[in-house]
Amino acid sequence: MMTWEPDVGRGAWLAGPFEDVWPVPRGFDAAVAALHPADEDGTRERGRLDVELLAGVARHLAAHTSTPQDGVAAIWEGWGGLVSASGRAPLVDPGRVGFFAGIAGGLSERWRRRGEPAPDPGILPPEVAAGPRFRLPPGGDYILFRAGAKRFVDPRWVDDAPWLDAVGRHSPETPSLLWPDDHAWVLVTDTEADRTVVAGSRALVDALTRDKTIETAPAHW
Repeated sequence: MMTWEPDVGRGAWLAGPFEDVWPVPRGFDAAVAALHPADEDGTRERGRLDVELLAGVARHLAAHTSTPQDGVAAIWEGWGGLVSASGRAPLVDPGRVGFFAGIAGGLSERWRRRGEPAPDPGILPPEVAAGPRFRLPPGGDYILFRAGAKRFVDPRWVDDAPWLDAVGRHSPETPSLLWPDDHAWVLVTDTEADRTVVAGSRALVDALTRDKTIETAPAHW
């Protein structure tokens, strides 16, 4: 079960690896980029991993840490509807009703600064929405959840992810950052990028590169 992690200090160890660099951290033996799947037009999804691709990557991540069950998933606070209902607007499609998850980054903080009443609550409970943020310039502000790599091996993680509602599970936001408690590696998905960076041991990167189900490319510092 993934739960909120209010202790943003758990991400403090990343300050050094990401000092003046993004999104490929320093301090690891190697790094590689997993390319997001492309649609029929050759366009790749930006900002989030395909659930099946994440499962494939997570299998290798879990095999290259001493704490596969324990870690932290960081979710970018700007995903629409996460901290306030203003981030989601109804979208009527022929034959179905969905929601368009717009970008609402920083809106809740802006309302707090202005002293204006916040809009209706979003997906997260009020104590989480108003809770501390993990800041990692220039990546942004994140809300932390306790989650080990092994949890993401099973695509059904979407069923109990606290940051997803029933609609969001159909096109889920995946962690922008993921790391194990032993800090053996870190996974980074920039919200504007069409690829996800994994930095860790040479053995981990070699395993990802050899996996024919994962399209990879070099990740340079």
